[in-house]
Formats: sequence, structure tokens, C-alpha cells
Amino acid sequence: MNLSEIKINRYAVIKEIKCRNSVIKILNDFGVVIGTRVKVIKKAPFKGALAVYSRGFTFAIRNIDAKLIEVEYEL
Repeated sequence: MNLSEIKINRYAVIKEIKCRNSVIKILNDFGVVIGTRVKVIKKAPFKGALAVYSRGFTFAIRNIDAKLIEVEYEL
């Protein structure tokens, strides 16, 4: 499943990132890499941006980019 499909307030672990290099670089700057635990806090209406919590901070990511991040629910 991808990051845009995660239910609000559920934790997941990133398995693969298929975004453009510019997006990957920004995620890496935030410390969001494969194996990172993330939680979707809010979703904007009409397939807008997602507010994602990871490593003690919150950031926004476009829905189109979130669809390219493969995740798996944390057990």
C-alpha cells in the first residue's frame, strides 16, 4: 500500500520510495528514509496534501508524491 492510503493516526513503516530525486532529497533532509516510522495526521480534502508526523516533527507532502511511497502498517 502507499502512504496516501494509510488511515489517519495509524503508524506505518516506509518500505520503498519511488519519487523524483528532488523529493527524495527533501525527505532525506528530514530523515525520512526506508525503515522510518511515519504517521498520517491529517488529509486535505479533494486529494490535497497530507500532514505526516515522523521523528518528532510534522511535514506536508503532496498526495501525488505520497502515492509513490510504499509503506506497511506497523505491527
